[in-house]
Amino acid sequence: MRRLVIPIVVALLVSGHMWAQETPAPSPGAVKGDPYSCPVDGRKFTHPQSRIGSLQGGVDSDHCTYEGNGDWVLYSIVVCPRCNYAAIRDTFPRAFNPKQRQAILKATADSSYRGVTEAMTEIPPWERAELALKCSKALDEPLSMQIQYLHMASWMARVKAVRPATRAYPIASPILVDDFVRLIGRKVERADTPKEKNRLKLHTAMIHQRGGDVTERDKVLAELDQAAAKDPLLKTRIDEFRKLNVVEAGYQKRALELIDQRLAGEDVRPDERLMMTYIKADTLRRLGLKEDAIKTFREVRRLMRRPSQLRTMTDYLLTRLAPGEPLPKPEAPKPETPKETETPKTPEDPEPSPPAD
Repeated sequence: MRRLVIPIVVALLVSGHMWAQETPAPSPGAVKGDPYSCPVDGRKFTHPQSRIGSLQGGVDSDHCTYEGNGDWVLYSIVVCPRCNYAAIRDTFPRAFNPKQRQAILKATADSSYRGVTEAMTEIPPWERAELALKCSKALDEPLSMQIQYLHMASWMARVKAVRPATRAYPIASPILVDDFVRLIGRKVERADTPKEKNRLKLHTAMIHQRGGDVTERDKVLAELDQAAAKDPLLKTRIDEFRKLNVVEAGYQKRALELIDQRLAGEDVRPDERLMMTYIKADTLRRLGLKEDAIKTFREVRRLMRRPSQLRTMTDYLLTRLAPGEPLPKPEAPKPETPKETETPKTPEDPEPSPPAD
């Protein structure tokens, strides 16, 4: 599989619904498991899949998507419960030669999840992405595929961390984050009990996590720490939220390393370079590396040639990071140079026919 694989994030961005602000109708929920046969060891099993089609839960700036129940991304990687071969569900059923099967088995040999009864319930979602990453490396797949798995792992940690807020507040677009923060703030003011206030404040921290604002997230959590000292349940929830934030950040840092490797390559197409640079900029922002994020977003802006949803989002995030940032104006289309009209050549006169006898 040497052909360049464009990451899922690219495919999602190109689709027109990425940052639509209308909320689609809710999904009917999860469907029954689909049957799979592992192409490595032949194990037959079923894998439950959430129904894709509704993005009621919204989309984050790095293209992490949420289904109506806030869970669909967690179903996106299939893992064989016996040998732990893993891949995105669409690419899981492949034909491998003996050498490839041995490479996969060697890559997953140290997995502590081999032989589980059901991979979906016994393997944490980001660990399923980690297994898929190992298999991808074993198969010598393109670097873009490995970057994709690291991003999916970070998304899975975030989806789990912010699920209560996502179910309560379906944020259809990243641009609406501030509106929802203000909405929850008004609810906090009207809350009758301290416990209810704290629950809503934790939702605010989760919304900031989705928005990628770690500074505001940590401010809210610092406010909640004092109350959590007297509320064991609140402390448990905050600790779990923080733990998942650490998991997400760990995968984001690893993704950045591979993105830099990919961008250093000579075979990067312009559209892939643009998307990779944008993802790099937004990942830096989500890690709280403000100056690096600003610098990279400026590079993204320089790579853009025409208006697009991506440019709208880039401008929005850049002006939030650097208020007053002078954004470059769209380049005027260059007038086409008229081609010089060439005078058609006159064909040579045919040789005269010999005189008749």
